Amino acid sequence: MTQTATKQQPEAQLPLVAGEASLPETPLDDSREWQADQLRLLLGATRLFFRVGAVGLLLSTLVAFLIPKSYTATTQLMPPDPQSTSGMAMMAAMAAKAGGGLGGVAGDLPG
Repeated sequence: MTQTATKQQPEAQLPLVAGEASLPETPLDDSREWQADQLRLLLGATRLFFRVGAVGLLLSTLVAFLIPKSYTATTQLMPPDPQSTSGMAMMAAMAAKAGGGLGGVAGDLPG
């Protein structure tokens, strides 16, 4: 039996798509340190976040109360439509024929 050596082939690199950037590979410890630093930075800025939120709430409440109220309400009373009452009467009659307690309730609907 003869042994043949295999030649190592370089890894094929995928072409970069427009808009993508290749990130350098960092060891796991460096990555965790970076994450811890970012978390410390975020936790250190919580006071700022609360201040900005409180100021935004106060300003938006102030603006809401300072905007003048402007609305118009109109009301128009109209007599009932005769066709709709006849439909209600038909429903009441059908419910009365079917029996049960719905006849009295349906009879109260038109008026």
